Amino acid sequence: EMDFGDFDGMPFDLLTEHWKKLDAFWQSPAHHSLPNAESLSTFSQRVSRAWSQIINDVNDNLLIVTHGGVIRIILAHVLGVDWRNPQWYSTLAIGNASVTHITITIDDQIYASVRSIGVPLVED
Repeated sequence: EMDFGDFDGMPFDLLTEHWKKLDAFWQSPAHHSLPNAESLSTFSQRVSRAWSQIINDVNDNLLIVTHGGVIRIILAHVLGVDWRNPQWYSTLAIGNASVTHITITIDDQIYASVRSIGVPLVED
């Protein structure tokens, strides 16, 4: 997941004095960084490099267990969506313990197909 710097691992109720910074970040994470945190650009580059390495080395079924931020960056990469668009983070619901399914086909090149996004494992 993304390194949230000074706010990493802190419960929201302890961050009330920082709501203005947090709100700016959540409204436009590509343009607002948190104190001592990884920028969204650095995060995107890191995830995209790892994704490229994984799909170039995979030769069988693979399960990746990760956080929503990583899933959003991978989906943006696969779908050709601008990961800097704030709506990508505010409107794409990826719940905890959900399944996003991407099929990779390797022929003369690599093809990725998104089969599902954020499907819950258990109904509420």
